[in-house]
Amino acid sequence: MQILSRILVASIGALLTGSLHAQTFTSATSGEWTSGSTWVGGSAPDTDADGVDIVIVHDVNVANDDIKLIGDATLTVSNVRFSMANGNFTVEEGSASFSGCQVVIADGHSLQITKDTAALSMIGCEVAIGQNFQNSEGTRYLENICLVVNENFQNAKGTDTLINVCALIGAESSGNFQNDSDSSMTIMGSEFHLPNGDFQNQSSASLSGDITALWLENGNFQNSGTWSASVANFCVSGSVSVPSGFLPGSQDCGGAPAFFDPCDCSGDDVTPYCRADQGDCPCLNEDPSGGCSNSSGSGARLSVLGTTSVFADDLRIVATRLPTDAPTLFLMANAPRRASFLDGLLCVGGPTSKIYRLPPVINSGPSGTAIFGPGLVQLSKTPLVPVPSGIQAGETWYLQAFFRDGNGCGAGANTSDALAVTFVP
Repeated sequence: MQILSRILVASIGALLTGSLHAQTFTSATSGEWTSGSTWVGGSAPDTDADGVDIVIVHDVNVANDDIKLIGDATLTVSNVRFSMANGNFTVEEGSASFSGCQVVIADGHSLQITKDTAALSMIGCEVAIGQNFQNSEGTRYLENICLVVNENFQNAKGTDTLINVCALIGAESSGNFQNDSDSSMTIMGSEFHLPNGDFQNQSSASLSGDITALWLENGNFQNSGTWSASVANFCVSGSVSVPSGFLPGSQDCGGAPAFFDPCDCSGDDVTPYCRADQGDCPCLNEDPSGGCSNSSGSGARLSVLGTTSVFADDLRIVATRLPTDAPTLFLMANAPRRASFLDGLLCVGGPTSKIYRLPPVINSGPSGTAIFGPGLVQLSKTPLVPVPSGIQAGETWYLQAFFRDGNGCGAGANTSDALAVTFVP
């Protein structure tokens, strides 16, 4: 795996450095792409970047434009936040490289590779894409990535390599993971959660490597091409046409959510707390790895997907290890606490802090998982969750899940552990 990684990175690096361009644009400070003050020399690159080198080492936002790399242009982004509020990002000719970054493409917009002369590399990044993530004929390399795609992840006659990728595909409504005909894909040590979509390897396509976990809550696991990837753990609600020799002997739907607990794209802005490890659960039902134990046999765990950006507003709160079919309500306050509460602990809302309930009530279904969001920031500005001035960048809010549990210790309800979330611009 390390050899393959070095070869592919070197190949993409050659694309990044192999041609001489007439002009280089380097960021000077955080700001808008189209503002001259963002760039060294006071001149901004065109949003249709034609045959130039662009180097970004500060946070850069694109407010109301598409970005397109053409004419063998290069874009190199390192250890910063790159966001697009109202446009698509397209690599048509040339290459884009992101390392150690947070990349946010807002709802309704896509990240696309459109020609065989185009390459995209992302290493060590948190990536949230508001619509589709598509590779048409180009080269896409993803390593150590936490990925949220609101609709489809597609490889159309391109070459894909995914190493240690933890992905939620179809986060917004429905979405497929597609390796289309005449496409090539290598996956190593990666995990994929599709709430409403199919995982497809189509005819004349090849998919190799190993998949750590695959969770299709409402979809099919389909192969009509060349398949040689081992699957260590899977839970699929629909049909399975992948050769059985590459699958474990049986599905593990009870264990599937645990693979995605750390897949949160949150970085240092999210801190878990209020784990049930201090002997204060109401009926001696401690679980140091989560909240007080419930009838699932474990304590419920809270994690997040997406980012903590108030601008992107793409945060999703995920409660796992709940009882099946449990009505679940997410709670939020601007202060923490720790007190016995029903069969669990109440971890949000100090003596003078109001607890806000985040509608709607969500059923945990057969997987024992409930997901709230996105749209928390916008919701906080409405009468449904009347936070004064709404959630603002720089504020820390405390989150927890509350759920029914008729077969628990006797009180009829329990709670998860909690998260402290600090929001950023």
